[in-house]
Amino acid sequence: MSIRRLDRRLMLRSAGVALGLPMLEAMAG
Repeated sequence: MSIRRLDRRLMLRSAGVALGLPMLEAMAG
């Protein structure tokens, strides 16, 4: 169970970073 929860957190984190980095770059640029 804990492994599945960690997997979900990692997936959400990776998705957030993938969406957040381009937005930060657009704001900075």
